[in-house]
Amino acid sequence: MQHAMIVPDQGASNGFAAFESDFCRSRFQVEAQRKFGGDFSWCWRSQLLGDLQVTNMACDPVAVRRSQKSILSSSANGYFVTLQLSGNGCIVQNDRCTELRPGDFTIIDGDKPYSIDFAMPVERIILKIPRSFISHRQDLINGLLCMPFDGAKGINKIFKDFLIGLFACCEEIEQSQLNVLSLSLINIFSLTVEASYCGGGHSDLSTHQDGLLRRIKDYIEIRLADPELSIEAIAASHQITSRYLHMLFSQTGSTVATWIRDRRLERCKADFENPILLKKTISETCYSWGFNDLAYFSRTFKLKYGRSPREVRVGLGCARSS
Repeated sequence: MQHAMIVPDQGASNGFAAFESDFCRSRFQVEAQRKFGGDFSWCWRSQLLGDLQVTNMACDPVAVRRSQKSILSSSANGYFVTLQLSGNGCIVQNDRCTELRPGDFTIIDGDKPYSIDFAMPVERIILKIPRSFISHRQDLINGLLCMPFDGAKGINKIFKDFLIGLFACCEEIEQSQLNVLSLSLINIFSLTVEASYCGGGHSDLSTHQDGLLRRIKDYIEIRLADPELSIEAIAASHQITSRYLHMLFSQTGSTVATWIRDRRLERCKADFENPILLKKTISETCYSWGFNDLAYFSRTFKLKYGRSPREVRVGLGCARSS
């Protein structure tokens, strides 16, 4: 694994059993399930920033789950801000699914069920925030749970860079100064929440329409693999007409069908570029993400990316095509 900033001075590569018991269960009260057999590598480092706890961890592909049973048998967790440093991850909470890519972050309520799936080696930073620290922003935060924050833009980038920089240098900073800086981190986080909740001025949709569109996209994301996913079914599940659904997407510069097709193509491309999935054929990948016509898939894939699926696979040393 390649790590952006990991310092393996704690919990270094002791196998999956140690990862599950010493890290997942004891620190986050979550259940873990490995994705593949063989050796399992992981490492982590944790630091207190005033009353905030920050953990930097890296591990091989794994799925974790915070169940209702775990919640009832453990102490309160508050909120987690999870920042992706390398690898992609899929997080689900409150029937909302979001895919995090390097630089993205999201908010999870640690006292509600959630699941996280990493199909590739990952590294991330997890910021634990006591609920009392942001009690004045809980209504806003609860509306943004499991929503993706783009860490490359605006106030999101300031928060991301501040968190990474503070964690990297915390051992060189006096405790009294850390306390002040941790409060600054919370203040920047609050600004991030407010800007995201208000739409940041980047959307032409009303607040109601913007929220509805986000829920619809989340609904589609969860069902991308379903070849029977239809505009009529999407509209009916949100108690709106197909015409209104088309209107929502038209204001974003796309159509419903185009958005679904492009998200499926992105998922296929990610699978093709994942060395772990080299044994999966092009047709298997095509059909697993909701396409039902291999020829159509190949044409649209090449139009979007300028390379055929086969050429992408060959770039990884695998030319299987059927």
